Amino acid sequence: MVGLFQKPLLYKEWRSARWVGLLMVLGIVFSKIIGIMDNMDYLKISQKQNHEHFVSASKNWLSQHLLGGRARDDFYMFMIILVAFLAVVIFYHDRKGSTSSLVFSLPYTRIQIFAAKWIVGMGIICGTFIIALGILTMFYFNNINFIDEPYYIVIQWVAINMFLFMAYYSGLMLTQALMGNSIVAGVVGPIVFAVPFVVLDMLREFISANFGLKYNHWFIENMYRVGRVLTIYFLPDPEYVQPQTQSDYGSYVYNDFMLKIFILAILALVFCLIGSRAFINNRVENTGNVLMFKQLLPVLKWGVAICLGLLLGVLFRGNYEEPNVVLMDCLLIGGILVGYLGTKKINEQLSMHN
Repeated sequence: MVGLFQKPLLYKEWRSARWVGLLMVLGIVFSKIIGIMDNMDYLKISQKQNHEHFVSASKNWLSQHLLGGRARDDFYMFMIILVAFLAVVIFYHDRKGSTSSLVFSLPYTRIQIFAAKWIVGMGIICGTFIIALGILTMFYFNNINFIDEPYYIVIQWVAINMFLFMAYYSGLMLTQALMGNSIVAGVVGPIVFAVPFVVLDMLREFISANFGLKYNHWFIENMYRVGRVLTIYFLPDPEYVQPQTQSDYGSYVYNDFMLKIFILAILALVFCLIGSRAFINNRVENTGNVLMFKQLLPVLKWGVAICLGLLLGVLFRGNYEEPNVVLMDCLLIGGILVGYLGTKKINEQLSMHN
């Protein structure tokens, strides 16, 4: 285990990626924490102007604005992009032909090189959320007179999101290990994690249109639920608890919190193990290609083709209430054909320029 921690490799990765960590901290501050602080200022103003409104608004305030709220979507979008960018930065130089040959010729094993990338990335993510925990902790205790919910809500939010993006980063490491172009992998990786939900959601549109099933049909509803379960982005979503009275605000809670943490930790470990195995078998001559393993080319071509066909069919289906079924099916077939041939051509072009 000690052999995995090679200081020169760790320093190399840290030097190239440390500034991405700074962007992550700024991303959390501006997409999440500042919004919470602004809402607290509004809450304090409401206390001075209207005590009755303040009593109502202060109930479940923390879970409303930390676990839920519009800023939640901004936060996830920032982090999904920045963590993908982190993986690109860490792999970028090693996916250049000359640099790749040099790195693999150094007196380090493939597993040591991969471990350094994984450890530095994980360290940056953990450090980012530890800083966020420190800021939120100071905010909580400085405003404890206005908050009626326990501090562990802050810890839960930090923990579940930290484990989410640790698992996400491990998955991106696997994507980088399977693909020879770090930028292409940085685009494909985040999309792959959304594929289960997006594909099933579009597929249920086709099934609903072709078989005349309503959206409240049990089969259509279960397709939606299965898509969310299979998509890692939705795993940390809190559940909304209805208020006891109409004048109160509802709250958000994490159901099965420890189970979700366990699942995310297992996913991070599994992605890391598979990614390291794939990286060990990377061939230097494939560096710069779309894929490091030609066996995955049919998966890529058919995956892009099916997604493009479904997307075109859903986007140009016509009337939402009464979609043009024939047009949808034709666009599905045409999109699959274009996506398959287009992916094949792009792969050939990138391989020629390598």
